[in-house]
Amino acid sequence: MPLPSTHPVICNAAASVDASVAVPASGPRSHFTGCAMTRRLRSDLIYALTLAALYYLAGRLSLLLTIRGGHGAPVWPAAGIALAFVLARGYRVWPGVFLGALPTNLYSTLSVGGGDLSLTAGILATNSACGATLQALAGAYLVRRLVGFPKALEDEGAAALFVAFAGPVACCVSPSVGVTGLLLSGAVSLAQYGMTWWTWWVGDSIGALVFAPLTLVWLPGARGMVTRRRVAVSAPLLLLFGVTVFLFFRAGAWEADRAQARFERQAREMGDRVAETVTSYAEITKAIAGLMEVAPDASRAEFARFADRFVHPGVQALSWVPRVGDAERVEYEGRARAGGIARFAVTQRDSGVLVAATRRDQYFPVFYIEPHVGNEAALGFDLASNPARKLALERAATTGEATGTEPITLVQETGRQQGYLVLAPAYTFAPTANSTSRELLGYASGVFRAGDIVSAALATTDGAEIRLSIVDQTDPATPVSLYESDAEGGETTPLNAPDLTHSRDLHMGGRTWRLRFTPTERFGATLSRWQAWGVLTAGLLFTGFVGMTLLVMTGRTGRMEQLVEERTGELARAHADLQERSSRLEAVHDAAADGILTVDTTGGIESANPAAAQVFRAADDEVVGASIARFLTREDLPAAMEWVQTIAAGADDGETAERRQVTGRRADGRPFPLELSMTALDVGDRRMALCVARDVSERHEFDRIRDEFVSTVSHELRTPVSAIKGAVDLVAGGMAGDVSAGAQSMVEIASRNADRMLHLADDILALQSL
Repeated sequence: MPLPSTHPVICNAAASVDASVAVPASGPRSHFTGCAMTRRLRSDLIYALTLAALYYLAGRLSLLLTIRGGHGAPVWPAAGIALAFVLARGYRVWPGVFLGALPTNLYSTLSVGGGDLSLTAGILATNSACGATLQALAGAYLVRRLVGFPKALEDEGAAALFVAFAGPVACCVSPSVGVTGLLLSGAVSLAQYGMTWWTWWVGDSIGALVFAPLTLVWLPGARGMVTRRRVAVSAPLLLLFGVTVFLFFRAGAWEADRAQARFERQAREMGDRVAETVTSYAEITKAIAGLMEVAPDASRAEFARFADRFVHPGVQALSWVPRVGDAERVEYEGRARAGGIARFAVTQRDSGVLVAATRRDQYFPVFYIEPHVGNEAALGFDLASNPARKLALERAATTGEATGTEPITLVQETGRQQGYLVLAPAYTFAPTANSTSRELLGYASGVFRAGDIVSAALATTDGAEIRLSIVDQTDPATPVSLYESDAEGGETTPLNAPDLTHSRDLHMGGRTWRLRFTPTERFGATLSRWQAWGVLTAGLLFTGFVGMTLLVMTGRTGRMEQLVEERTGELARAHADLQERSSRLEAVHDAAADGILTVDTTGGIESANPAAAQVFRAADDEVVGASIARFLTREDLPAAMEWVQTIAAGADDGETAERRQVTGRRADGRPFPLELSMTALDVGDRRMALCVARDVSERHEFDRIRDEFVSTVSHELRTPVSAIKGAVDLVAGGMAGDVSAGAQSMVEIASRNADRMLHLADDILALQSL
């Protein structure tokens, strides 16, 4: 349970705490620090569990590529995933490596060990998980301390160091810990230690080189990892990885096909040899049966001379088994004793002990047998006393063909070999009126030891590479094992090869034998099994270096793009400022009351504001593109063009900006007074004339009205006022007689106002002259 100070409810309700509540000075800080720690622990827990799940999934998939019988995969992506998580999220996520590695290694250990869960398997899995965890921590430490992170994803030199430290150097940890544990437990021998360590180390190194960059680019919050860069790195890596795995399986299939072809060839050759030998041995009994048919009274010595030539390895005994009636039993026993077999008697087996045969209508005792030495116990044994032998006797008599028995333990057998008998019937033939009748004389019996026959058949082959088993499947419901080779190494599937098996049926004496061939470990040891592994290793190493190259290239591109983006932003801001200034200037240009035109050296008007069209009483599209000659009279045009040429030549004497009064022409040809000023305007490498045209028609009209007014004032006002002034002065001077005092006062007032009017008229005339 979390501590109360870091409970999520308290963290979420912190914002609603009344500020007026008195708390210790350190209270809020410790409270919110606790909330931050809780969020970080929650985040670390999520990442650790995600890492554990990805590690286990990647490990299980990698085990599909494991060389069978080995303790390591050619590539171990989980090593790269673990390194990437520890690099990106810090050392705090190490439990995720352990939690993912433990079940993965436990599964691997149980797969190799046969699936039995034991304390040893648990210890080995825990040891390997500790090695994987230490390796991820060591790799992250080396990269952070000696290379720098995330610098390793952006710089060529750092990328080379990353390849060295994250791959070959750091990846020595897990194989050293894991393989040493396997050695101490006896899971691998000292002779296997080097190759197992090498396989483990190469797999981890390749996994770190390929999957650490791939994981880093997709982890949330990776610096500079935009979607485009992630795709640019991931897509080629995944494509190369897929192609490499495809080639690995194709190479493995090719190796499997070669192994299958070689195995099938050897198995067919062995099967042919066994079939040929078994068939040839069965023919021996037919030869002996033929002898007894032509010489039924052959002596024991004659039989021995004939049979000795057929005594080959695997032939336990060749015998003659006559049919003896109950009445003939004593006679046959006497003949045998007289021939030198002192204790000959017709016997049967009872509870594993040979005893005198019980009385019955007929017997089939072993009468002659070669070689004699070692087979003495079989002399006199009644084959019909054994149900399996009796069944074979009856089948041979019925078919007239050599017949085999089911696998049996021979009377002469002192070891563990199974044997079988082949019984060939022999007859006497007597001609009759319509046909030839035959009567059963007995059987030629061949007693064969299956193991010795197979050994003789395969003497020239390497039986240690392929294991042979022979099962009598005449009755599919009750198959009986006849032979099981004891090849060195036992029946195990070769390393890095599919399960190989070859079966064929052999029909011998009416019985069906199933020959089943399986490879031994020695066969697997002779196979070339490193082509697929080499393809996978080379391909994944190439993929890893391509991945690091892509990271460096995309990192450099990202930095360049960032720089371009910054510069573009600055240019955009400058452009925006320029646009704003241009817009303001254009607004001023368009809002100006005077016409503003740009004129080239030929007098062509290249631009004009709306006021210019109003000055010349023309449409907006009539001004631009026209010549200035259209809007000036013939008298003023030469001076204006000279003015333009002077400006274009740069001979600005300071007078080009003066205002000149010229006569302009409206669009309809009517002249009007125009005030024109020009100044130089540089546009790129061109110099033009900037003309300001002002329509002064209203001003001229005003001047005319003013002059008329002044003239009116001068003639129509000043003359009467002067006359009035003179008359008043005469009256005031007494020219008209005496003026009363009251009238004198009025005259003076009139005189003063007349003076005032004259002064006002003088002021107006003075104003006109300004």
